[in-house]
Amino acid sequence: MDGQGIEVRTAGIGDIPLLTALRLEFSRDIRPERGDDVDGRVKAATLEYMEGGMAEGTFLGYLAQRDRETAGACGLLIYDLPPLIGRLRRRQGHLLSFYVRPAHRRRGVGRALMVHVIRDARERGNDRL
Repeated sequence: MDGQGIEVRTAGIGDIPLLTALRLEFSRDIRPERGDDVDGRVKAATLEYMEGGMAEGTFLGYLAQRDRETAGACGLLIYDLPPLIGRLRRRQGHLLSFYVRPAHRRRGVGRALMVHVIRDARERGNDRL
């Protein structure tokens, strides 16, 4: 935990329902005109995607808490690129659904989340985000 009461961690399989809920919240936040267009099929497909991706190592989720409340989340899609001369292995991460709940914005949550993701991605051998 940092000095602002923010804690960020890499999510596990047990966190997938919360990650999914936050992703759907993010979708409603950026596209309010769609209202309740996010139905059970989207939720089920998102749960399935995250479970498969975590099991295969192609998807990572991250959760941020501020003062012990869930404050934000994001996902990282990991994929390998074709080899190049001099670089046979190239791994890249693509940030998905970076979301901080409105009550926690402008309080360092996004920065703490990003710092954690960058550090974790590097430790896992990603060349680029």
